[in-house]
Amino acid sequence: MENKKIALGIVLAVTAMALTLVAPAAATSDLVYFNPKDSSAPSGETVDVDLMAAINESDQLNAISIKFEHTTCVDIVGWTGNTAVWTGGMTNSTPSPGTYMVTGAVKPGDPLASGVVKVGTLMFKCNSTEYCVSPLNFTVVVYTSGTTMYERTPPVQNGTFTCKNIPDLVVTDVSPQVVDPAAGTYTVTYTVKNVGNAAAGPFWVNLTVDGTQNATEYVSGGLAAGASYTGNFSGYTETVSGDSDNITVCADYNNTVDEKTYEDNNCRSKEFFAALTVDIGNYVILPGASKKVPITVRSMKDYGSTALRVAFDNSVVEVTGVSSSTDSIVVSYTNLTTANANGFVNISAMNAGGTGAAKDIILAYVTFHDISGAGKSTVLDLTTFELKDINYNTINTNDVDGSITIRENEPPEVTNANVSQPKILNYAGGRGRPAGTHRVTLSVDVTDNVKVASVTIDLSSIGGGSAVPMNYTGAGNTYSVVIDSVNGTNIGTAGVNETHCFLVNATDTSGNSNTLVCIGPLEILRRGDVVRDNVVDMGDALYIARYSIGLETTAPDPFVGDVVGPGGADDEFDGVDMGDALFIARYTVGLEPYV
Repeated sequence: MENKKIALGIVLAVTAMALTLVAPAAATSDLVYFNPKDSSAPSGETVDVDLMAAINESDQLNAISIKFEHTTCVDIVGWTGNTAVWTGGMTNSTPSPGTYMVTGAVKPGDPLASGVVKVGTLMFKCNSTEYCVSPLNFTVVVYTSGTTMYERTPPVQNGTFTCKNIPDLVVTDVSPQVVDPAAGTYTVTYTVKNVGNAAAGPFWVNLTVDGTQNATEYVSGGLAAGASYTGNFSGYTETVSGDSDNITVCADYNNTVDEKTYEDNNCRSKEFFAALTVDIGNYVILPGASKKVPITVRSMKDYGSTALRVAFDNSVVEVTGVSSSTDSIVVSYTNLTTANANGFVNISAMNAGGTGAAKDIILAYVTFHDISGAGKSTVLDLTTFELKDINYNTINTNDVDGSITIRENEPPEVTNANVSQPKILNYAGGRGRPAGTHRVTLSVDVTDNVKVASVTIDLSSIGGGSAVPMNYTGAGNTYSVVIDSVNGTNIGTAGVNETHCFLVNATDTSGNSNTLVCIGPLEILRRGDVVRDNVVDMGDALYIARYSIGLETTAPDPFVGDVVGPGGADDEFDGVDMGDALFIARYTVGLEPYV
């Protein structure tokens, strides 16, 4: 019995959770509409359009009546009623020219119509050889309730039908063709296609470069539906300006062909670059290491072949291999013994099948090996003798040299860590301190077998930065930083009554770092803390007072106990006496802001 109670409790809990999680569905709003709302077809062709009804579930239907108007632009040549919903029968008729009416009813006893249902499917036929648009406007729509039997008029969404008997000119291709790579001259070949379903009469095509119209061409024969025309502005030659030209070709640019609402797709643009970049990259390797370096041409279409040279300092590196890529087969290259003797390697490569659309192509790989040791470098001097596409066009190139640097892996050497004095007083809002109590210089000597890039020190334990630059002093190899507790230079309120050793980070230009040396010890003492409990209070004033009359035998440390000088001076020592006790007592009750 107990198990049955547990099982029943689980079922009730799950049921309650399910009821909580299932939100009520939103009610359907009444609406009659066409789907698609706007349809079209060429002359003599047809298209199916659904007649739809959205019915509120709280007032379901047993009958529907719909009537709409149209123009002679369209014929209604077919109707298929949805008898799965309207089980009691359907009618369709043309009560008058330009109107169409359908009705439907639900058989008694069958489920009433509700939600979104299809009334039926209309077949529209374009009845014109010209471009025309017919409104599809509902004039009578009646819903008959299946529960109350009263009639209601739902909202409607009218539609349209278009006889799309028009030409539609589209520029499908723009292809700059290099004439003289050195001079940066080129021609522009283009293709225009009529993607509409009617012939286009004669029209003009224009070429604009960087927004300026530079050439036009007349297509005197026009274009039949589906036909294309390829031209090149009668061989007009353009010269590239700067790094690239923005080329735009527009068909029927002056709108002599009536394309109705399809006038916004007549143009195509392309950026033409003065030369293709060929680069080899910059690399850093460890002593004795090798690097396989790609030689890459950027954004090349239909790569065909190349011949090039890479020159290098043969006292720094040697070539140990030349290899192909997936897009470029190395055909030949300089004998490596000869290449290393001369300090350059010549390479020829090709792709007999072409590479298709524009992309980056690795022309060849060259493997270099260090023979010099740390700190050396060499320029990789790249020269492209020839670059052709698969159509034998010579492509102008912009060759970008590279480099290889042999990174040394020895960190800088840090020596002679020095602190100019072993202790200073704490920072106290800018109150003065006697000479020799507030300013300290931290210094180290840093050397490297290549070059020191930076030296920093972590002063965060006393409220300074975690990577404070140590500046080169200009003498020898010394770097230093100053801490000053009067003006708050590189010090805050942290780390008081503690002894510190500050970690140095010396980094060279190869990225090697030495973080093994710290500068210290440096003790930060709290001024006025005579009894050394890290607070300044009446206990410190009492100790000085007792000492002044011989009740304490150990003299207070004047470094912390001598808090005020003659005439209230904050930066002079005059010995520990009752004046210091008075100052500490006044500080304790808030009559002095800092100690």
